[in-house]
Amino acid sequence: MASIFIYNRARGNGVELNSPHIAEEDINGLRSVLPKNLEGIAFSSPFNHSENQSMDHWRVEDREPRVAEYLKSVGNRLEDLGQVPAALRCYDLARRLSGNDEILMMKVRALNRSGRADQAARLLHRISEKHPDAPEPHFMYGKLSLNRSDYAQAAAHFAEAKQRLRENNVEHKQLGKMLDIYQKFVSIYLDRDQLRNLPREDCIAEIPRLSARTQDLIDTIRHDGNPEIQGMLFFLENQVAVFKKWLSEMGATASA
Repeated sequence: MASIFIYNRARGNGVELNSPHIAEEDINGLRSVLPKNLEGIAFSSPFNHSENQSMDHWRVEDREPRVAEYLKSVGNRLEDLGQVPAALRCYDLARRLSGNDEILMMKVRALNRSGRADQAARLLHRISEKHPDAPEPHFMYGKLSLNRSDYAQAAAHFAEAKQRLRENNVEHKQLGKMLDIYQKFVSIYLDRDQLRNLPREDCIAEIPRLSARTQDLIDTIRHDGNPEIQGMLFFLENQVAVFKKWLSEMGATASA
């Protein structure tokens, strides 16, 4: 039976993941996309005999739901390290063991982060057809639209996601907070694009208000611990600078 070893050498602990549904070809596929010097995951015991004797916490896990949870965690870690092909293989294995469709959303996220938006969109279509009342696919559709700077489409998808939130769902409460941030982000850019339709004096009056909204969102994100939205800061801070530049070019001041 093929095994995957997850370990922390410094802490002296680890787990050997065993499942009859993990085949040798799965191991070979995962091994082929992992850096050879990556610590923390191996396909044979990463310790010699004397080290094994001194391991404080080493065990074998063969319960498939638990094996799937470990594989999800490994996939997340690999994704954070930029090892997306390896993360995708871990997610596929976890899904096979658990049958949990939520793992497909993790795969969509990884595909999107690696620039494979078309594949992400096709997988999202399958998920949304199977789970039409779920908010998560629409949330991800909105993020894909943001990648194309299609703010109107993003706003529509975020609104669809918000309509599908269930009040008594703990995970949906967290998603709702995220949606609030994304909707504010999108609304800034939608209103920015409408500036071109305003008369000059109205535009001069509107830019400071829009800049203040942008700064408020920057402050909110800075105080939020969620790493996903921290990437918005670069765009928002740049937009504040652009607003100031526009006012200067129009012969107005930032406080106009």
